[in-house]
This record gives sequence, structure tokens and C-alpha cells, in this order.
Amino acid sequence: MKKYLIFALLLPCLLLACQQDNQYKEKIIGQWQVDKWLVGKERTEKQSLTAIFNFQPGGQYDVDYTTQKEVGTYRIAGSKLYTTEEGQMEKMVKITRLTADTMVFEKNRAGQFEVLILLKQK
Repeated sequence: MKKYLIFALLLPCLLLACQQDNQYKEKIIGQWQVDKWLVGKERTEKQSLTAIFNFQPGGQYDVDYTTQKEVGTYRIAGSKLYTTEEGQMEKMVKITRLTADTMVFEKNRAGQFEVLILLKQK
């Protein structure tokens, strides 16, 4: 009986998590341009940085940093976006906001806290 009660209590949480994954998977598709790239606790803006992220429906992505390009695969689990560049290890960022036109994610680059604010391109 206790097992069924625990399962009944956890089921809504599991359904909500799956629903969030699906919403993120749908909304992330498309081309996103970095509007602001904030670094450190003071959230200092990185100057003269242009980056365009492109997320495809099949789980492929690419990022164009103007001087270099990153290509690989991605997956979403909850509010976490995992990317694996070809020939590299998997990286993770936390999606803190994803709407039809804005995506914000936080990441840790070698101990340095960063926030990226991206705007969806039409």
C-alpha cells in the first residue's frame, strides 16, 4: 500500500518534468543570437562578442562565433541543455528562461559563472 501511495505522489512530478522537457524541445528549435553575455558575479558584459546558436529538430546544433564554428548534438533533460561538440566531451548549461523570443542560460566555464541572453531570430 505504501508503495502505491509513493508512486501516486511522484507521478504528477514525473508528468510535469516530461511536459517541461517537451516545451523546451519545441521552443528551442531555431536560430538564436546572443544579445548579452555576462561574466562573473558582477555580471560584466563581454564586449564585441557575436554568436549565433542554431538548434535543429533532430538534436543537432551549431554555433557560429564569427571566427570559429562549433557543431554537434544536443539533448534536454528538465531545465538542463546538454551539448556535445564533435570530438569533445558533453557540456551542460541551465536554462533559466525560455519563451518564444528569449532564452537565458547559465553556465560555469572553468569556474567562471556566465549568463547568456539570446534572442530568437525571425
